[in-house]
Amino acid sequence: MKKLIAIVSALILFAACTKEPSKILPRKDGKWSYIATFTDLKNGVIESTDTDTGTMVFNDDGTVVFQSTGEPAETFKWTATTESITLMEDASFSVVFKITASSSKSQTWLFETTNTSGGNTFINKVEYKLTKQ
Repeated sequence: MKKLIAIVSALILFAACTKEPSKILPRKDGKWSYIATFTDLKNGVIESTDTDTGTMVFNDDGTVVFQSTGEPAETFKWTATTESITLMEDASFSVVFKITASSSKSQTWLFETTNTSGGNTFINKVEYKLTKQ
């Protein structure tokens, strides 16, 4: 019983200390570097993988400037909960990433889609690993 109480107490303490991403991301200059990994699977087997690097600058006004290496900068709107980050280009296009890890110096996000066609299951994954600069 003491172990259970200790575990529950630790979980409550962790939850109380976890900050909202909306407080973490724009802190100081709001600049984060990222490594993005794009993975396509067919029936559980990796068909292709690609990576990208760049920076994201999160502003208090709810915008993020997204700079992929070698590409022009793009500005999106962003919102966050403790569980997800939503990036919106406009009212008709948005992507919701699940937050899989979060601290004041790093974030990991995952977006995943699953489709079935012709008896095959296709999974597309996008994972961003952000590091505070």
